[in-house]
Formats: sequence, structure tokens, C-alpha cells
Amino acid sequence: MHILRATTEHMMHSAAEGVDVYDLARGARWTLVPMLSIFEPGGSIEIEDEHGQERMVLTLEGTFDLALEGEAPTRLRSGEGAAFHSVRRYRITNVGRGQGRMLGVRLHPPPP
Repeated sequence: MHILRATTEHMMHSAAEGVDVYDLARGARWTLVPMLSIFEPGGSIEIEDEHGQERMVLTLEGTFDLALEGEAPTRLRSGEGAAFHSVRRYRITNVGRGQGRMLGVRLHPPPP
């Protein structure tokens, strides 16, 4: 068992994007990688990823647009989420009036 914690030692801060990302399982050697992201109003992050990984996002608080490369954005409100195979690039944007929080989980393939 690994206790998940959102601590400043495990946070990546991007003032330009308006997003703080916490690596909740930092140091653990798992195929499951949970991240907590806190977005300021209008905060947006673009993620470029490898193909073949599975992802899920869940809106804990706020309203977000999830735009997979080549597709129209999908609106996700509190309690809503999406699961998908990673695409080359996608963007998550806080379109709500206040701060928003989102849980993201990436599944890495097991090592050979």
C-alpha cells in the first residue's frame, strides 16, 4: 500500500498555465499514476503523450473542457469524467468561474 498525498514536495507549479499538478504516488513503482490538478479560472494545460496508455480524468470541482486532438471539446462538470486511450495531444481547460480540481490517472504498461 502507498499513501497518496498532495504535498508541495510533489507539486509541479505552472503560473503561466494557471495549474498546479500533484504527483500523488511519487516514488512508488506502480503502473497506476494518479495526479491531482488544481486549475485557476481560465487555467489550461496541454498534454502530449505516448500512444497506448490508458487515461481517465474526473472533475472533483468546477467545469472543464477536455479537447482530444482533432476533436471538439467535451464539457465535464463536477462528478463527471472521461476514460480514453491516450492520443498524441489533448488539452484540459478550466472554463468555470472559480478554481477547479481534477483527478487524473494514467496507466503505464508494465515493464518488460
